[in-house]
Amino acid sequence: MNDRLQVLTSAEGNWRAEVSSTGAALVSLWQGDVEIATSPYGQPLYAFAGVVMAPWPNRLEDGRFTFNEVVLSSPINDVHGNNANHGLVFGKQFEIVRQEADSINLRTSLFDATAYPFNVDLLVSYELSSEGLTVRIEAISHEPESVPFATGIHPYFVTESDSRLEVSASKFLLKDDRGLPVGAVSLNESNVIQNASNSIASLDIDDCLTELSVVAPGQHQTKLARPAHGLEVVLSHSKKLSHLMIFRFDESVDAKRTLLALEPQSAPANALRNEPNSHLLEPGQTQTYECTITTRRTA
Repeated sequence: MNDRLQVLTSAEGNWRAEVSSTGAALVSLWQGDVEIATSPYGQPLYAFAGVVMAPWPNRLEDGRFTFNEVVLSSPINDVHGNNANHGLVFGKQFEIVRQEADSINLRTSLFDATAYPFNVDLLVSYELSSEGLTVRIEAISHEPESVPFATGIHPYFVTESDSRLEVSASKFLLKDDRGLPVGAVSLNESNVIQNASNSIASLDIDDCLTELSVVAPGQHQTKLARPAHGLEVVLSHSKKLSHLMIFRFDESVDAKRTLLALEPQSAPANALRNEPNSHLLEPGQTQTYECTITTRRTA
């Protein structure tokens, strides 16, 4: 795989990031000498690290969905569950259409004759400021009729043994042994996470949260406390990214370090199969999704 890594640096020099043109992926993010987000084992794109997920996030059952009575098929890349995972562009080369020292814009087409025969462009931008990173996804439809579409991002955040996670949601999705959702239940019924701070070291989680709370100015927010560095990482995302997938990944090379994938998504797993008409781009529409990664000092 040809990984063209582009290095971004904020104007003040306090933030830097690496972005790959493969999958328009966030490979790493640093604030000063503190690593905020990374790729497992330091390998770009390992375990879908940082990639943009489109035109669906997470799993698609049997790699198939039906739209307007036409069955569309995608290659299986989750052999255990017989699913197509994370869409069509995670391994695709994006065109770099604009780059500055602190920002980059990338573009690709989602068209695929058998899996997604729709004329939809995807524009992804990363921009660093003194506050942190802004990620923006724009889906641009050139179709005369509505088409199904969902998206998300897949960053891995660095945590330590004393790190804690704070989420604000009321439900999570139960799943079957293929990782496909089978219903939503109250978060209070979950054995792995509650509406409070949770020790990441004790989490065994690969779950999707929904009915996320909204904070000003109309965004969802998840907080990751890192006492070892005296800071809190804040992931904020627009209401259109209405679901949050959380996945804990242990790196065996460093027993003190755990990675936590926090994945804002516009739809749950299997959405284009279960409810394609609920996730649509209208004719000629440009749909924008945005999230930010910032920090605040706690000590």
